[in-house]
Amino acid sequence: MDKDMDNLEDPMTLARALSVYEYLRPSMPKAAPRSSQTAARLRDVLDHFDALLLDGYGVLNVGHEAVPGALDLLNEARVRGIDVMVLTNGASKPTAATVNKYHDFGLNLDPRQVVSSRDALLAHLHQQQSNLKTIGVVDGFVEGVEVEGITALPLTPDQPKAWLEVDAIGFFGAVHWHSGWQSCLVEAMAAGVKVLVANPDVAAPHQGEFSREPGFWAAAAGFSANRIDQIEWFGKPHPPVFELALERLEAFSARPKLNKDRIAMVGDSLHTDILGGQAAGLKTVLITGHGLFRQGGAEDAIASTGITPDFITATV
Repeated sequence: MDKDMDNLEDPMTLARALSVYEYLRPSMPKAAPRSSQTAARLRDVLDHFDALLLDGYGVLNVGHEAVPGALDLLNEARVRGIDVMVLTNGASKPTAATVNKYHDFGLNLDPRQVVSSRDALLAHLHQQQSNLKTIGVVDGFVEGVEVEGITALPLTPDQPKAWLEVDAIGFFGAVHWHSGWQSCLVEAMAAGVKVLVANPDVAAPHQGEFSREPGFWAAAAGFSANRIDQIEWFGKPHPPVFELALERLEAFSARPKLNKDRIAMVGDSLHTDILGGQAAGLKTVLITGHGLFRQGGAEDAIASTGITPDFITATV
């Protein structure tokens, strides 16, 4: 475990990502014993569901391209009257920009159909105004963090003292992250500053590689500072984003009452999508062909982690 946290420049691999996720397991919901059914495509098991919560990366897109069949899935769900929401841990951009991204992929989603972990963290800030007066935002994502009663301040590596003077640090994205940012984060955590992480993802799939995401950097900083308990998580698998998504799904749906047993959380990650969906009382579908397990390893990971989806499909 130490090598996975200390060697920050080593390439991100599936094994490394799973190791970091397992390190974070004490902060995650508990896994419940289940059994899995397999199918070739998500479209083959749609009869089981009235609504879908779809992850973005690894389900609808990989990098800057739509997953083959993603548009067909959305069209078939529409024809069948199945409500669809995108539930993403991508938090670096406002939801409107995320919707536009999907439009660029040829996936025409209503803005009401996209919920992000950014939304969950911002909702928390709006509800907790008396507790925070200042929040420092890292990696240049301060734009759009506007909450009455809270001053949002951009944090940069060249002003390390500023990291120690805010009430909390907001971690929305890590697009430009490097060792200078990481050093400031470790120092702030060691000094007792709490960190609010919108995106708990450890890694994200891209063409030919995995990127390191805020969940990785936050975990590594907490490990180095011995302050992992100072992190508050708002994205999958944690409750805030699921509570928000289900609230918006019910508002968007034409159904008078949604049965959680007929709602599927569909994703490529055991520790975020599947574990979080189960904790929220939903059915779960693991997609193995495009995201975290695109090069194999899903069955071994299920066995070693004890996180078992209700359905396993190769694609959508």
